[in-house]
Amino acid sequence: MQPSTYSRPFVLKQYEALLRRLPFSHSSRPQIDSDYQKFKAGFAGEHSLSYYLPYLQEKAAIIQGLRLPSTFSDHYFQIDLLLLFPSFIYIGEVKHMNGTLDFDVKNGQLLRTNSEGQSGFSCPVAQVDRQKRELAKWLEAHGYPRIPIEADVIVSHEKAVIRDEQCPEKVYHSARMLYQLEEYMRHHTKRMMTKDKQRKLIDTLQKMTTEKRLDLLSRYQISVQEILRPFPCAACGARDMTRRRGRWQCRSCRNMTKTAHLYYLQDLSCLLESPIKKKELMSLLYISSRATLNRTVNDFWERSNDPSALKSDDIERHIAHIEKQDRRKR
Repeated sequence: MQPSTYSRPFVLKQYEALLRRLPFSHSSRPQIDSDYQKFKAGFAGEHSLSYYLPYLQEKAAIIQGLRLPSTFSDHYFQIDLLLLFPSFIYIGEVKHMNGTLDFDVKNGQLLRTNSEGQSGFSCPVAQVDRQKRELAKWLEAHGYPRIPIEADVIVSHEKAVIRDEQCPEKVYHSARMLYQLEEYMRHHTKRMMTKDKQRKLIDTLQKMTTEKRLDLLSRYQISVQEILRPFPCAACGARDMTRRRGRWQCRSCRNMTKTAHLYYLQDLSCLLESPIKKKELMSLLYISSRATLNRTVNDFWERSNDPSALKSDDIERHIAHIEKQDRRKR
């Protein structure tokens, strides 16, 4: 079975869009950038497992970044790594943290000591156990047979030192993951799902997973008007663009591009939760007529005129397509 493709989390795209839209002098920018770096480090940890996953693709279906609706409540539960073997399911909670890590399962906490001092976090062992219960209940609710579930904490940072005297077999460095999985495969030998049932489960998991979306404007108390600024020239940064014969030209440096407005719309699609008026959008895109606006954004703007309905990935693919066509013409 081939591993699923693992794209960058939508939350990272949201933070990057917000940082592009905010001026460098904004008072919230240092905190936003700090939080962005934390999310980025988490993604780096999960992505680092891609070195080991090709060794498993003939033995298991590999799914990363699952976020499923809970059957216990109206919330969601997230799984960093899920491996579906014929005889069992493996869940991996990935932690990309440096320093000395003391796992205090009894008191439900993780203590990290590094050059910045000591910090406390909720215990990832308890977290992955909750994910295990959530997944078992979810499988039952969707009519799948009972299947053994193994759940571990994977520390992905190469400079981390692990201390766990209470349940050492549940916490290990990513370098041990393949050996741990071999032990599970020797222990679980009875096939619990047919190939058809496995394929159906994989399809269901991928269809039902929902990317996490944060309301960053409310979180950092930023008004919509603060991000609705005319978009800058990618070459010189000047906010002095004009539309000429289907292209954008900077009046300051004369740089020309077809895609400047699409990057802007992509940022809006990541950040805004409520509609924006066409008249306001015309001003932001340096457009003087509604007919021009409709031609410019027709592929990505629904009749409701709601930027939250814009699909960031669709815009990204369209940008790549346009830029590829331009390169061929040169």
